[in-house]
Amino acid sequence: MEIKKRVLIVDDEKAIRDSVGELIKEEGYSVVTAPNFELAMAQSKYVDCIILDLQLSPKFEMDGGTFLKHVWKDIWCDVPIIVYSGFLGIMGIDEDLKQIERLCGKGRNIYRCISKSSGVKLLIEAVNECLKKNSGGAVMDAGK
Repeated sequence: MEIKKRVLIVDDEKAIRDSVGELIKEEGYSVVTAPNFELAMAQSKYVDCIILDLQLSPKFEMDGGTFLKHVWKDIWCDVPIIVYSGFLGIMGIDEDLKQIERLCGKGRNIYRCISKSSGVKLLIEAVNECLKKNSGGAVMDAGK
């Protein structure tokens, strides 16, 4: 039996986590969702792709930018990230990436940036492309 690729969705909006998660499951992938970094760490030890909202609620300890810094620092340094946020899309992809780098530092594994206003079709296409190109995931290690 083939092991399903695992996608982690980190978004503070439950409706988005649930609806995007269902669509990704329909594509044949395993899905784990979390509203914040702490729950993401607690719920999953291995992922092949991360979908991340940059504007996580201030009630959580960590926003999406800080999450990215942790990912790039030592936890999931090789896992491709699809940034899916209402924060994107106004300036175009090059400017979006520059702004993310200004906020979060330079990362090496942002696969794609997609605005939530673009809808989920582009997101699902990006997940499919990403998981076909990237054969291996990474184990999370909260102890690092």
